[in-house]
Amino acid sequence: MIDRFNRMIRWVLQRMPDVTFTSIQIGNEIDKYLGPDAAYVEFVYKAGLHIRTVRPDVKVGYTPTWQGLARPRPARCSCGSNVR
Repeated sequence: MIDRFNRMIRWVLQRMPDVTFTSIQIGNEIDKYLGPDAAYVEFVYKAGLHIRTVRPDVKVGYTPTWQGLARPRPARCSCGSNVR
């Protein structure tokens, strides 16, 4: 899935070289999807890395739910990065 997403986002961004983005949001309320293996955390991390290679000037983010902000539980992906 990450490979398809990365190809799609690269295709889109290469066709919009003159567009100024304030940010690209990879996910909305992602803490709802964090399971025991945290595969979604790894997706967010790898997608963010890829977007920054295509457009290093663009901030990459995601949003948690209010509950996720009030009771943060960092998840660790197999890539060794924390996504909070």
